[in-house]
Amino acid sequence: MWVLLLLDILFLLVMVVAPGYLLARSMSLKKDISFCISPLISLGSIYVFAFVLRLACVKVNWAGLVLPVLFVSLIVFAIARHKRILVSDNLLTERFKICLLACFVTSLVALCFYVLPLDSASSFYQENDNIAHLSTVRQFLDIGYFAENSILGYPNLWRTFAALGASFGQQNVCVAANAANLVTICFIFPAGFGLLIDRVVEMPSVKLWTACLVPAFTAFPLGLCIFGPLYPNIIGFSLLPSVMFVFVGVLDADSTRSFILTCLAFLASVLVLVFAHPSSIFTGVVFLAPYAVWRIGGILKGKGYSLPKSFFFQSLFICSVLVFWILMYKSPFMAGVVSFDWPPYQSHVQAVVNVLILSLTKTSAPQWILASFALLGFGIAFAVPSYRWLAVSHLLFSFIYVVDTSISGSLQHLFAGFWYCDSFRVASNLVFTGVFLAGLGCSFVYSWLKTVLGIFGKEISLLTAHFDKRAGVILTSIAIVLIFIPNFEIPKNCFMNTGFGQVRDMMISHNSLQSKSNGLDLGEIDFINKAHAITGNAKVLNYPYDGSAYAYAVSDLNVVNRGWYKHGQEDIVRFCAGYLSSDGSSQLESIKACDISYILLLDNTFNFDSGGYYFGGGYNQADWAGMESIDDSDPNLEIVLADGSMRLYRIVR
Repeated sequence: MWVLLLLDILFLLVMVVAPGYLLARSMSLKKDISFCISPLISLGSIYVFAFVLRLACVKVNWAGLVLPVLFVSLIVFAIARHKRILVSDNLLTERFKICLLACFVTSLVALCFYVLPLDSASSFYQENDNIAHLSTVRQFLDIGYFAENSILGYPNLWRTFAALGASFGQQNVCVAANAANLVTICFIFPAGFGLLIDRVVEMPSVKLWTACLVPAFTAFPLGLCIFGPLYPNIIGFSLLPSVMFVFVGVLDADSTRSFILTCLAFLASVLVLVFAHPSSIFTGVVFLAPYAVWRIGGILKGKGYSLPKSFFFQSLFICSVLVFWILMYKSPFMAGVVSFDWPPYQSHVQAVVNVLILSLTKTSAPQWILASFALLGFGIAFAVPSYRWLAVSHLLFSFIYVVDTSISGSLQHLFAGFWYCDSFRVASNLVFTGVFLAGLGCSFVYSWLKTVLGIFGKEISLLTAHFDKRAGVILTSIAIVLIFIPNFEIPKNCFMNTGFGQVRDMMISHNSLQSKSNGLDLGEIDFINKAHAITGNAKVLNYPYDGSAYAYAVSDLNVVNRGWYKHGQEDIVRFCAGYLSSDGSSQLESIKACDISYILLLDNTFNFDSGGYYFGGGYNQADWAGMESIDDSDPNLEIVLADGSMRLYRIVR
């Protein structure tokens, strides 16, 4: 399975780079920018083409979807080359090195805290949202369409991305999901963030330290892997830095033609965020609004505008952002999102403290070293005019977080509603400013250490060539490494929970396929595979709380209940709630009329300590009393497969 994971990763990497790189080069972008921004273009093009094929009722596999996009990209590139539109430059620029550094460090972190905690390459995070994610990926494979009927429905870009990996990789949905996440976390996110770092940060040393801290926050991206999991949000937030890079290019345009073309590119990139997850757009708004205000002031000052006129246009821009925010809040398109209710869970003071110590979610532990870097960087940003907008953006994100987690009612929905009022999503916002602030703080610490070590070296005659610089790099690097230290114990003193220690523990526990550790384990998966060989595509009534809610996604078994909620058909609901073997023939006939011929139980003893998700996900015993009454003595059912407490029954009456 590990080889399959590697192959899926390589395939998805080629898929997100090749078409986008060719199209970006055809638009006269430089090689390094084209390479790092390519996922934004590739995924947008592939998703739109998938939707077009869906409308045309054309069923395809990965080759039928990816290869035509690649072919068109090659033709466009060839035309651009013939017309000498391509920019001639080197790929290995200083900017590209920043992106590579961010990707390298992020990949190391993902290896330690995503890959190593997995039992196998086919392990999957067993939480409620993953049933829907993985089941939709399986559905795309089964029906041959890689998009839903509506392009503006639920954001399915991640699901399309994972389904293409599964289509290429032996139809294994779980391996493909892990591959899609790793490509997103290790390449799409840091590559785009590297571009943004190079554009926003001025000093080379600050750029390097900031790139090293791209994966340092537990809130994102790994924080969204351990809650939900929220894979669509992960890919949306991961594409966001590339989109913000394009926006910065709008303000840096040096001609009317360049301005118009960059605006069009920005609007197209925003549309890709709609496909990925619209919530990320509003993160970009909060991040970029202070930057835009600062840049507008600088641009107008350079054109000779007076301070009052500059202030007027800056105020006009702020008002337009507020109007956009309110219109989106009131729009029917966003109504289901902004009205979603997550109750506050902490006091105002505790929320402020959690911002300061970066313990931002219910599952996270403080990140003391990183918090120190970020707090120091915040002070520097506020003191330096060219970075002050960063401090303002961070304050806005912090305000939204405090409101979301400590205040209920309309105020919470107005400010945090675009992220479902969900503290995990809102906490992710602080990463985008936090990385820059921590980079500033880290760079300051390095400079201070270098100065102190230089003085110290002279005093004791230890100063050799570059002693101060090398020692400063080593000590600062040690501090960064300590950010990622797992939980540890101080003997006879205390046990220390760390930010990444919490992530690692949750990744291990929720991805485990060991017996009784989660809703579904390896033995049950093997039983489901055997059951599938018997039932084929026939419908199977299941009891979702024993882990079989994942059976369709994992093994393509056509189970009826694919979530921790009641089924939509009334006959099935009545059977699950009220079936009695002594007087159940009519109910059996009603579900047979629904084309159900089999019943699957992965725990026919209904032992609540057996590892199933009993009482989880809104469990109501009255809704499942009928299923829980089934046993081997039922004369209406025939055992066709049995292993321990696992049963596959055929309905005989």
